[in-house]
Amino acid sequence: MEFSLSYHENLADSGCALHFLHNQRSDSQIDLILIALEKGDILFYNQKSGKLLLEYSLECKTEVWCVESIYEDENVFKLFLGAASGTIYAFIVNIESTELGDYCVKVDDLWKNTAKEMISKMDLYDVDKDGKDELLVSSLDNSFWVLNPIDGAFIWGQVFPSGITKFTCGDINNDGNIEVIIGDNLGNLRIFHGSDGNMISFTKLRKTIRVIEIIPIPRTIKEKSVETDSRNILAVGNDECRLYFIDPFSAEILSFLTLNTYIWHSMKNTELILDKHRNEKESLLISTYSFSFMEGLVLNQDNVTPELIFYDLDDWNIIKKINDINIQCFSSPLVINSTDYLALGTTDKKIHLLNLKNGEIEQSLTTGGIVNSVLLVEIRGINYLLFCDDDKNFNCYHLFSQK
Repeated sequence: MEFSLSYHENLADSGCALHFLHNQRSDSQIDLILIALEKGDILFYNQKSGKLLLEYSLECKTEVWCVESIYEDENVFKLFLGAASGTIYAFIVNIESTELGDYCVKVDDLWKNTAKEMISKMDLYDVDKDGKDELLVSSLDNSFWVLNPIDGAFIWGQVFPSGITKFTCGDINNDGNIEVIIGDNLGNLRIFHGSDGNMISFTKLRKTIRVIEIIPIPRTIKEKSVETDSRNILAVGNDECRLYFIDPFSAEILSFLTLNTYIWHSMKNTELILDKHRNEKESLLISTYSFSFMEGLVLNQDNVTPELIFYDLDDWNIIKKINDINIQCFSSPLVINSTDYLALGTTDKKIHLLNLKNGEIEQSLTTGGIVNSVLLVEIRGINYLLFCDDDKNFNCYHLFSQK
């Protein structure tokens, strides 16, 4: 895989978040890239040309780290922004044609909601199985909300004794119902019914929860249990440097692994990767993080370095490990030539393109700063890598195969 620079922009401030507004009709002529800057300015770019179409300033004048959107119709989107001020903004974004044959962007207020502190995460998920997504929001004021994205109406929520650090959703029991799993900075893990917010279970760990993944029961754990059903369990990583395997309904800790440093990111890899015996295995990606591993230097006395680890989801063995990689952010997977790829932004100012089928880094490039946000997307048959960093750079690269 090769990179070819399509366009580059020097921004007024560091970019906090990137988001892709994709016109889903195949005959559409324009897609947008949104960049949220540090001081609350929202930039809308024509993805194809790299032309800035609109600079929109939020009244809060603070960072926006959380961006979600819903495609409504051709050239029309609902846009949701979560700001460091605690404000949730909802807009209607319209792409309009000009008399000169170009495009412009129009932004109209839809609704606004306010928490007491920074919005830390947002997600769109159909938690009540009614065919429409709800907006899930967590804030540093210890609150979690499920909102109607149309009008911002409150559906259910909770205020916790401590700060929420991670939440995720899924059908844990394979019964068609959705559960919401929430972890906090005191190591508390709570599971709720997605439809009404009633709590299912509570597990107490020791330190801040960073990672929550819904996974099948590993064979090594299933063999020790009377249970033989096909339900899922939770893989939960925290600042004890441990990855716990937890029964979500009994709250029992089934097993755990101890790693060398903080567990920071995770992703379930549905691609099949070969283990040392050349067997095809589904894996869980776990990245560990070192706060002192910056720009390739290890500053901590114990000489612990971060890793990216592929764990076998059945036997729960390490299939592959990449050492000395401190991941700041990563993209969603993108299928290129029948293989899933992942873009990784690291603290040593690099972007790596990871082949999820063989676990190899196929290509790397050096950036101007530490990457805050990265996208890997296919647009009208062309693959792109887009990222912004803390040195005020925004870059768009075209990806193409070497063959």
